[in-house]
Amino acid sequence: MTDCASAFLDGDFIDTKEAGILQVHALHYASSVFEGVRAYNGRAFMLGAHVSRLLRSAEIVGLRCDLDEARCTETIEETIARSGLKDSYIRPLIFNGGPDLGVFAPTNSTRFGVLVWDWSNLFGDAGTREGISLTTRVPYRRPPESCFPSEAKASAGYLAGCINRHHAATAGFDDALMLTHDGFVAEASGANIFALWAGTLLTPRPKGILNGITRQVVINHLPPDLCFEERDIDPATLKNADEVFLTGTAYEIMPVRRIDDVAFAPGPLTRRIAENYRSLTSSPPARLETPDERAA
Repeated sequence: MTDCASAFLDGDFIDTKEAGILQVHALHYASSVFEGVRAYNGRAFMLGAHVSRLLRSAEIVGLRCDLDEARCTETIEETIARSGLKDSYIRPLIFNGGPDLGVFAPTNSTRFGVLVWDWSNLFGDAGTREGISLTTRVPYRRPPESCFPSEAKASAGYLAGCINRHHAATAGFDDALMLTHDGFVAEASGANIFALWAGTLLTPRPKGILNGITRQVVINHLPPDLCFEERDIDPATLKNADEVFLTGTAYEIMPVRRIDDVAFAPGPLTRRIAENYRSLTSSPPARLETPDERAA
């Protein structure tokens, strides 16, 4: 399945030599992995952690890639510099380029690309200040670990989130709150979730969900006097929380003001963590510790 005899795109028949985008394997089978990186004042935040995960994700999904971390990092940094932007969002991606469109296509090339665009705030200043709304009334849940490699930031893992967020927006909510296959709280469409409940900060265990880099940064820099626990969280517990917030590269620290019919208000802990995160982005840690290292 490599030779294209004729092609049609967006209302017109096109020369087969111009049909390359239609023969990208990743477009058909989501055979791609990616990262979302933020740059503040021209400097990519936690770039080393993002590059490591990108290459590990490629390995997990079977994308053969001759990139090493140094070359990947250098390319991303140069692409940021060429953009001329101070604050930006960066999307490095590794994908199966085709042209063989068989499910098993071992002779295809693996391609690497980087996009950079201007970025300020995912939900605007009002979202950051007042919080966003979530709904659990969406059609799809996160699959169990036995059904999808959730430790890889793979394009295929985001389809359910895309569909669920569309349903949430149609119902008047800002984002979807997805559950695990067995009914516990999982994550938003593209962010991890935390809740302050009975004096303890809770977050779902990273099983069946992506262990986000922003999530790890937040955990590693929590106030030392704060009780913290990774555990299964049922939706009723979440809706009885005192504060709820999301974390993610695009979301940063995003307060939640409503889940379904339950209202919240951005509280002092959320504000404290958000302020701490902002200070970290302006003066990044030298390396990203794991939660296990933090507890040691």
